[in-house]
Order: sequence, then structure tokens, then C-alpha cells
Amino acid sequence: MTLFEFLSVVFSLVLALGVSRGLNGVRSAYMLNRRYWPHAIWLFNKLLNAVTYWWWLWSYSEAKDYWNLFNFFLALMIPVILYLQMDSLVTHRPREVTNWKAHYYSEHRWFFGFNAVQAALACYILSNFGNPMPAHVLGVLWALITLILSVVCYKSEQHKTHMVAAVVVGSGQVLFLISNMQVPNAA
Repeated sequence: MTLFEFLSVVFSLVLALGVSRGLNGVRSAYMLNRRYWPHAIWLFNKLLNAVTYWWWLWSYSEAKDYWNLFNFFLALMIPVILYLQMDSLVTHRPREVTNWKAHYYSEHRWFFGFNAVQAALACYILSNFGNPMPAHVLGVLWALITLILSVVCYKSEQHKTHMVAAVVVGSGQVLFLISNMQVPNAA
């Protein structure tokens, strides 16, 4: 077993917990009579975020010089934050939420605070600062835009602001995923 295979087990477990938490609330969050679009789009974005991160992580499979305790911790923080965000989006009892808009705005500071931290971590990791791997320019750009929009949404409770941010971040993530459709290059 390689070091990456050993480490990827932990990443996969934490990502699976987050995806499970998110999927648990999808049906309830997308019900016609209760749906709030910014919340629904962010839930979709975060589920896609887990898939994107898991797929992109393969690019570090051969980077033996990259993995140390610090980089492992940083890389692990992204799925941990993702789990916490999923938990804030759908709660432990999503079927009991009757108003997703009220729930969304009661949790938005928690969610976007963590989203800003996650975007900053992604920016640092994707830039490969201090590592021999080349930076992923599109990924760094997407992370910077996400960081800026997360700070804006943290401060705002305007529907249009949250809707635009959800669509822009989701679109950027889809572009990032499309740019990495093939098996990511291992370093």
C-alpha cells in the first residue's frame, strides 16, 4: 500500500460522510412547496464539490514529496469543512424543516464562514505553494472568486446576492470539473 492509498482512505471516509449528510436532505430541500433556490443550489454545489475534490485529489497520487503531516492536515480540512457545511445546510432532521429560506439565513454565517476558509485552503493547495507541482491556475481563480463571494454572502441577507453567488460558484466548479474530466495528471 502506498502512502497516498493509505491517506486517501481517510479522505474518502470523510467525504462519504459529508455526501451522505447532503443526500439525506436532498428530497426535502427540493420539495416544491418548501424549496428556496439559493439553498437548493448551494446543496447541489456542495455535493458536486465533494465529487470534484475526490476526483482532483488523484493528481497528488504520485506526489511522494508533497505528503507530510502539514499538507495532509490541510488537504483533510477541506472534506471536514464540507461535512460541517452539509450539516448546516440540511440539519439532522431535514424533513422537519418547513421553511428552507428561514433555515438558510439562520445558518448562512456559519456556512459562508466555512466556505471562505475552504476556498482559502483550496487556493493555497491548488497554487502548490512550496511544492514542485505546477499551480492549477483555473482552480486558483475559482477558489479566489469563491472566497470573495463567500465573504459577500457572509455579510449579506439579500436574495439576489445569494442567488448570483450560488450560480457563479456552481458554474465555476462545473468549469473546473470539465477541465479535469480526464484522469488528473499525477505529479
